[in-house]
Amino acid sequence: MGHGGRVRGHILNSSAGQPIAGARVAVNDVADLNKDAVCQEEGSFVLTGLGGSGARPVHINVTGDGFGRLRKEVRVEEGREVEETFELQPTARVLWMTSARQSI
Repeated sequence: MGHGGRVRGHILNSSAGQPIAGARVAVNDVADLNKDAVCQEEGSFVLTGLGGSGARPVHINVTGDGFGRLRKEVRVEEGREVEETFELQPTARVLWMTSARQSI
């Protein structure tokens, strides 16, 4: 597995339960290293080399187009894998706008 720990998981739409392809997962660990991944078609991701020695927290930020942002702290141990599922909430989209003008 290499140095540090690994986080593996899936990103899902909280309303439909379906995977979110192309969602972005970014991690900031105790060594202040930033790593990121883009989810596969089935919403899966893997981030490796996290945390350093001992059980350490890493901050995971998950984003996806048309979804709210999610941030979670996960404890990662050297040589171990943590599995997490993140559910993003869909956000409202503006489909069209109209404007009414009045004369005085």
